[in-house]
Formats: sequence, C-alpha cells, structure tokens
Amino acid sequence: MQARLKKFLGTLGAIAAAGTMAATIAPAAAASSNGTTALPTCTTVVQYLPATSDKSWDCLLEQGISNHAVKGLQISLNNCNGQSLAEDGIYGPATRSAVADVQRSAGIAVDGVYGPNTRKNMLWLTATGCNSRN
Repeated sequence: MQARLKKFLGTLGAIAAAGTMAATIAPAAAASSNGTTALPTCTTVVQYLPATSDKSWDCLLEQGISNHAVKGLQISLNNCNGQSLAEDGIYGPATRSAVADVQRSAGIAVDGVYGPNTRKNMLWLTATGCNSRN
C-alpha cells in the first residue's frame, strides 16, 4: 500500500510539473445522468479526487475522456474499491464497468458515469489510506 501511495503521489507531482496531458474530450459542460443538471468535465486532480480546473469536485467523467482526472479515479478504483484497471488515464469500457460496479455496490443509479453521487459513494486513496470524500 505504501509503495502504491508513493507512486500515486509521484504521479501527482509529475502531473503538476508537466501540466501536459490534455483531455481528448473536454466539453465545457456535460449533462448529468438524469439530464437535469449540467456539470463541467473533470480535468485535473485536487486532493486525490477528480476536479475541474477551478478545483471543484462537482464534475463528470465518462467513457471517451482521457486526462489526469481519469488516472486519479483509476488509482482510487484499484487501491480502494477492488478494481484492477490499467492506470492509463483513459476512460474506456473497463473504467466505465469499474465505475458501474462501485455504483451497483453503493446502491445508487448505475450508468458507468463518474459524478458527484459516485464520488460520495466510493473510497479514495489519500495520504492516510482509503477514505470517503463527501
């Protein structure tokens, strides 16, 4: 666990230093799974969680997006939520399925799209281990 945490922290440092991995799909806003609220796409990582460029955790990730926020999500899905994903920053079918597994386990709507409700119902890798982030 310590080695993975060090790797994750090193990745975050490299991300901050490089600031180069751009989203392949980065709309200004995306519709939530219920279609009623528009939220921006997560593009970065703040305190280990996917966030927007203005540091808000209220954002969305879905299949087709490739960026640092996805990599942060994948790291926590693997380390704290029992998944076995490539930590490549690509929100492909495997990441969508892993998010759906977390949603199903939490008893929330299952759509495979990461958003605020999923964030509140999964565990996140932090400096102190796996914790919830409401």
